[in-house]
Amino acid sequence: AIDRTMRTGVQFETGSFYDGWLHTLNISPGWYISKHLQLNLEYLYNYGRFDGRADRLNFQIARLRVGTALDRKLSLNGLFQYNGAQDIFSLNARFRYNFREGQDLWIVLNSGYNTDRMSTLPPLPSVNNQSVLIKYIHTFIFGIRRNP
Repeated sequence: AIDRTMRTGVQFETGSFYDGWLHTLNISPGWYISKHLQLNLEYLYNYGRFDGRADRLNFQIARLRVGTALDRKLSLNGLFQYNGAQDIFSLNARFRYNFREGQDLWIVLNSGYNTDRMSTLPPLPSVNNQSVLIKYIHTFIFGIRRNP
C-alpha cells in the first residue's frame, strides 16, 4: 500500500529589518505521492516598511521542489523558483548516482532567467546565469584496527 501523505505548514514572522520592519508569510504544502515521488510547494509573501526613509518592500517568492528516486542508487531532484524581488525565474536540477556506499556521482544544472528584461536600458539578457557541475565523491573511512 502506498502512503500518499499530504502535509502543509503556515508560518508568519515579523521583526526588525535594517532600519525598518519585515513581515513574512510562508505557506508550504507538500505531497508524498509515492515512495518514488515527492512534491513540495512554497509561497513566501514579504512586506517591509522603512518609515525613516518613507520606503516599502513588497515581493513574493514561489518555489516548487520535485524529488524522485527510482531506488537507493538513482535520484533526480528539481527546484523551480520565481523571485519577485529580482524578477528572476531559476532552475536547479540535481542528478545523483550512487555506485556503492561512499561513492556518489552528482550532475548539477543551475539556470536563471530574467523575466522582466525591459526594466532597464539596455534590456537585460534573457539568461541571467547558467552552470553545470559534475562531481564525484568518494568517502574514505580511516580507523585503527587492533589485533586481538
